[in-house]
Amino acid sequence: MLKQMRGWFHRLKFMLWFVVAGFIFTIFAVWGGARDAARPGGGAQWAARINGEDIPSATFYQRARNIDSFYRQLYGTGYAQQRAMLRIGDTVVRDLIDNRLVVEESGRMGLTATAADLTRRITNMPEFKGPDGRFIGRERYLTRLRTNGLDVANFEAEQLEAIIVSRFKNTVFNSVGVSERELMDEIRRHHLKTRVAVMSVPLSELEPKEAAAESELQQHLQSYADRFERGETRRGTFLILAREGVESEIEVPEADVRRRYERDRDSAYTRTEQRRSSHILFKIEAAASEDEVEKVRAEAEKVLAQARSGADFAELARNHSEDTGSAAQGGDLGFFGRGAMVREFELEAFRLPVGEISDLVRSSFGFHIIKVTGTQPAGLVPFEEARSVIELTFKFERVQSEMTRRARVWAERLRAGDEMEEIASEESLELQDTGFLTPGERGGGATVAMVDTLFVLEPGASSEPIPVPEGLAVVTLREVRPPTTPPLEEVRKQVEADWKRERALSLGRQRLEEAGCYGDPPPEPVVVARAISGTSADLGPFARSSFPAELPAALRGSSFDTPAGGWSQPVLDGESFTVLKVLERPLLDEDTIASTRDGLKRSLLFEKRNRLYTQILQRLRDRASIEINRPLIEQIDRR
Repeated sequence: MLKQMRGWFHRLKFMLWFVVAGFIFTIFAVWGGARDAARPGGGAQWAARINGEDIPSATFYQRARNIDSFYRQLYGTGYAQQRAMLRIGDTVVRDLIDNRLVVEESGRMGLTATAADLTRRITNMPEFKGPDGRFIGRERYLTRLRTNGLDVANFEAEQLEAIIVSRFKNTVFNSVGVSERELMDEIRRHHLKTRVAVMSVPLSELEPKEAAAESELQQHLQSYADRFERGETRRGTFLILAREGVESEIEVPEADVRRRYERDRDSAYTRTEQRRSSHILFKIEAAASEDEVEKVRAEAEKVLAQARSGADFAELARNHSEDTGSAAQGGDLGFFGRGAMVREFELEAFRLPVGEISDLVRSSFGFHIIKVTGTQPAGLVPFEEARSVIELTFKFERVQSEMTRRARVWAERLRAGDEMEEIASEESLELQDTGFLTPGERGGGATVAMVDTLFVLEPGASSEPIPVPEGLAVVTLREVRPPTTPPLEEVRKQVEADWKRERALSLGRQRLEEAGCYGDPPPEPVVVARAISGTSADLGPFARSSFPAELPAALRGSSFDTPAGGWSQPVLDGESFTVLKVLERPLLDEDTIASTRDGLKRSLLFEKRNRLYTQILQRLRDRASIEINRPLIEQIDRR
């Protein structure tokens, strides 16, 4: 709810709390290791490589943290359940790659950005404007960046990149137009309507009662072999290097921890003055009337009186605060520095002594009741306070490095001709077999990523290390089975069922023809339904943009392609034989065309522009040499 960009030290303590709660050190290391990962000797230094140029891991971590913070505030207490589906690591690395490719292409096109462009962008960003709407000044701008753990050079480089990407997009977008024919097709899709009668007959009424002869089944299998064909399958064997075993072997010397602290203390472990506070928020909508504001104020005054009379502040926050991000924590916002909160909140939080409760504070979010619960002076974070976090970071880095080293040794040995069985024996590991699998399938303990890798390997070849939940895996392709049509004995039940459906479809067509559906004039639905023992339902009118749920998907196209008054070709829909007759299709009137063309033109233009931009990005990706540091990305998405 609030604009909360915490200082670096607060983020460390926040992550350490999760470690203590049982989330293991990986969580902190992924988010907290950004500074160290970008330094020599600090673990993986790149997130992706494009045409030999690195995207630093620090850039990746910073962007991922920003997105994580955004979603955390968006989803509130429900964030933990949503996070795995968001795939933040994949999203961030894809965007970083796309932006780098666009910048390179922009250079070839002569699209650039100047220092003056950068100045205009930054001075117009809401984050760097004061209450008077003017830029806060260079010194306060730099202070705000550093307070929030942002490197000035990296931030400004990202803003320059954003300017160039925006100009590239505009160049692409300006090349796209919408023709009159395209616009009329879109208007018809949204507003041309049809009304149909849908007639259905249960397949059980049409399927043959007698069993198929053996020769009929054989013939059916040959005639429709593509329906029963088994695609290519592949089988591999693999070894997994478990993270747990490597962790137990890694020690972090005290001297290394202290050296890291001394090296980084001026950047990572120096903090500005910090305040810790809790608050209770009563929201006020931007368009609220004076009466509505006063109603909220009265409610807030009641809760303020309870807080000042000695009621438990945390309990009041849980029961009354509308800041979903902090209410569950009793209103606690943790420690923050100047510039992290909206100005009205910050002034009060840094004015009050510890333990005191504010009057009502009005901000753009509403009314706040603030209680200051702690203070930390500006200065150096003591070594003892930072030690645990540094140790966790070190251990994560060294475990990752050692795992990658060992798994790559396996891969190199396999490429050199060693057998996987030999490595398994030496390492006392289980050699696992995937069994025969198709692309995207899981089985035999193999992940989808491992199976997908099998389908790009040559027979006998082995993969590079692949991230898996337990650690890293190396897989070898053992056997390939080409697509085949299986013998009747293996697919008899499927062939029998398919034969029955084909016979039912054929008999249904015959009855429609006998009822005169495709003659002139075509009969009414009630007549046909009676003739073939079916039921009829009137649907519509509806447009292509809003098909009724009762209309089978296989008949949607026919509902507009079939001439008015005519019958469609029948289809099998689940356990029904289904056909439709178009009852009515009125022409579009001029008023509908005139009133909707501008809005539909804008939406169609938006769709075409974004489709073209996506296609251009794909071509740029196809042309480039791209390497992604998958272990690093997976650490973000797996937590």
